[in-house]
Amino acid sequence: MVSINTTSKLLINDVYSLLTRKIQTIEPNSLEGIFAAWMLEDLKLPDENKLIADFSVMNYRDVAKLALWIELAPETLSKYSNLLEEGLQRVSGRTDTLMGQPAPFSNDALALLALAIGARRLGGDILIEISKWLIKFVNPSNENLSQWKRLFLFATLRLIAQPTEKHGPIILDNLSDLELALNTKYENLFDEIDLDTVYQTIITRSLEPQIDPEIAICQMAALTYIAKKLPAISLTKPTIEQVVSLLNNIPSGFKRWPWEEKAKTTTSTAQKWDIQNEYHVQSLVYFLLAPIFPDIEQEFSMEQLGQLNARADIGIPSLNVIIEIKFLRQNTPFTKMLEEVAADASLYFKKDGVYLNKYNKMLVLLWDNSRRNQEHREFIKAACQLLNIEAAVVLSRPGNMPIQKREHTEDYQSKPNS
Repeated sequence: MVSINTTSKLLINDVYSLLTRKIQTIEPNSLEGIFAAWMLEDLKLPDENKLIADFSVMNYRDVAKLALWIELAPETLSKYSNLLEEGLQRVSGRTDTLMGQPAPFSNDALALLALAIGARRLGGDILIEISKWLIKFVNPSNENLSQWKRLFLFATLRLIAQPTEKHGPIILDNLSDLELALNTKYENLFDEIDLDTVYQTIITRSLEPQIDPEIAICQMAALTYIAKKLPAISLTKPTIEQVVSLLNNIPSGFKRWPWEEKAKTTTSTAQKWDIQNEYHVQSLVYFLLAPIFPDIEQEFSMEQLGQLNARADIGIPSLNVIIEIKFLRQNTPFTKMLEEVAADASLYFKKDGVYLNKYNKMLVLLWDNSRRNQEHREFIKAACQLLNIEAAVVLSRPGNMPIQKREHTEDYQSKPNS
């Protein structure tokens, strides 16, 4: 496993930014652009109408683009399956030579990979025809090609279940990043991928002044995979950024959250660990952080301000940070939560406060019981503009945790700060 430390995190962030800039220069409706949208998340989607308007069954790259588009949006398969099938049939009838020279498509590794993906999706006779056509000329052993193209050709044969042994041993150096990226789409396409090697390869190769778009796309996909595999927090020297990462990753833990319609064993009762209010969320956060931070504090009073007695939810003195928990119900506007956060921050970090040496930053964790995901980004952006707010995290109530009872029209009664 890739070792995690502050330097690694900084390098990952720097490389991520560098790759992002390179990928943003790719035209979204090009074959490379659609490949990027398929491999990566949160990219601008290609224009479907333009894709179909410009489509020609005679153009092998158009057929390749359509094949990847269907992988990107499988719900469109029924709409475009006939078009894809016709395109693949026409492609499979093309000769791989032109005036005694290899046809241009014969070394177009990305297009050939996409055509194999499309044939695999349709299956049946079209897969057989495309397989027969590809094995005539696809040669991963061709040393005249760049290494990444040879790898893509190797993957092409693997996807259509064709043997690669006849090409002899294929020596490809430092391509573990590309192998991992393709494995994220088709498991076990490549074997024995070491994440440490992938990480070092990405760091080294990303510094090259010129890299092909396909490499940048695969590196980004591999980097995203590695980032998800890294521990969210260091147990030896945790940081605020890592605490934020841990809190953002809480939803992954709900996959095993007890929510039972019937008992799992004969000696137990059905359990539904419902989260009904702010105090339940506090307990969840405390449960996660207490083993990591021995100095953690909960429900502690801050300096009194006139008649106001401020009480914070969770504190970690070793990080000088307060974690403030909010609970948003169905009929409560986000503005109310924002007002409460602003009020809390003004009380906790008042001018010349006696606790400023102990606590000078705040994280906000909002539990959205109403699942209004479309408003999360705006809330986070606004909260982070307030003084002393280091970061904000919003968690939606999981879909596998339905609300048990009709919520009250009024929000919870906030803990008094007076």
